[in-house]
Amino acid sequence: MRERYRNISGIILRRSTTPGGDMIVSLLTPRGKFKGVSRKAAPSPSTLKLNLFQHVTVQMYNRQQDDLGLLTQVKLEGALSQLVKPEVYPLASFLCELVDHLVEGEMDIPQTYDLLAGALRGLNSHEDPEWVALIMAFKLLGSLGLAHRTEDPEGVFFDAERGVITSKNAGLRLSQEGAAFLNRVHHKSVRDLMAHRVQDRKELWLALEKFIVTHAGALKSFDVLRTVH
Repeated sequence: MRERYRNISGIILRRSTTPGGDMIVSLLTPRGKFKGVSRKAAPSPSTLKLNLFQHVTVQMYNRQQDDLGLLTQVKLEGALSQLVKPEVYPLASFLCELVDHLVEGEMDIPQTYDLLAGALRGLNSHEDPEWVALIMAFKLLGSLGLAHRTEDPEGVFFDAERGVITSKNAGLRLSQEGAAFLNRVHHKSVRDLMAHRVQDRKELWLALEKFIVTHAGALKSFDVLRTVH
């Protein structure tokens, strides 16, 4: 039997407001994604603690046969102030939308949770947030079973439909630098990848978008990212 009150700690992936003024929030935790609603008329929790990307602990009340829990308490565990910057916010939104799109309900995903938490911290502090976002997007895909493969280490074509780096003339043609990055992104550590930056990243964003759209579906964030990067 489901417990009526649960304490859940996680990262706010998405929030939306209903016509009546209630706020619906999606939280990512190591155990999957949970949704709750903060009632407009309720004296707490404060909506100031329900900003995107924040790490919070919530108390959620579930009635029987009610899938959407009621948020009765919210404790802010950590906020990353630099994520509101105009050059950073679209990147944080993209990573959260990607995870929100791929994670459905309760799942055992501690690696994905840790990667997203690390990505948001990196976006908050690193001098090159775009590079952080590119690396972590591929890492997040891999953590959820959507890593591309290398069919030919010498290949310079990215076949998004098959999800492979290949020497066959199929898909997106890459530079040697771009192909080298895609060949190692799922095999090297984040620290190692961060140390070997690719300067021209347009082809990597294009490869990432084609792969995600093909295997997971379209994301709204890509429309914004095209105008920023």
